Amino acid sequence: WLQQKQKVRSGHIGAQRTKSTYQIPVVFHIIHNGEAIGISSNLSQAQIQSQLSVLNKDFKRLNADAGKTPAEFLPVAGAFDVEFVLAKQSPEGLVSDGIVRVKGSKTSWSMNDNYTLKSLSYWPAEDYLNIWVANLSDVLGYAQFPVSGLPGLENSSTNRLTDGVVISYTVVGSIDDGAFNLQPNFRKGRTTTHEVGHFFGLRH
Repeated sequence: WLQQKQKVRSGHIGAQRTKSTYQIPVVFHIIHNGEAIGISSNLSQAQIQSQLSVLNKDFKRLNADAGKTPAEFLPVAGAFDVEFVLAKQSPEGLVSDGIVRVKGSKTSWSMNDNYTLKSLSYWPAEDYLNIWVANLSDVLGYAQFPVSGLPGLENSSTNRLTDGVVISYTVVGSIDDGAFNLQPNFRKGRTTTHEVGHFFGLRH
């Protein structure tokens, strides 16, 4: 499957390889409950930047604990040459910091609220990685798998309006970057790394 995709891509770019890192513009949709910025679910920009830093370190395998990779995964452990950046321009072409703050219509959300939550704020999935951050009641996060014929991905949603990742505000960012109020066992921003992995098609 992957070899076929690579052949098609090579044909489009004249079989020339590029050494530049592929940048992924990210928009964080902060679905809060009316708090001031930096309080509870209305996360500060510093906490969001912390999460972005964790994503970049983890996917490039520059994380400080890379040496703890289990032995069975060492032969295939590697860096993913992408860089996650906060979107600098909105879909309308306006200057942006990649953060959208919206007061939610509910105080907490579950996976059953998927469509309602995402309809509050959305940027075209063809151009941005949408990450919704909210007060989740049933899970720490979840992601929409990509459309693919690969085993385990055959039933992925084709709905572009829900494409992206949803994360509980209580697990965004790392305590290595600040005194953020995070769940005790999920204080390193790895939940978002996990869910973005699903977004790229990785199963457990």
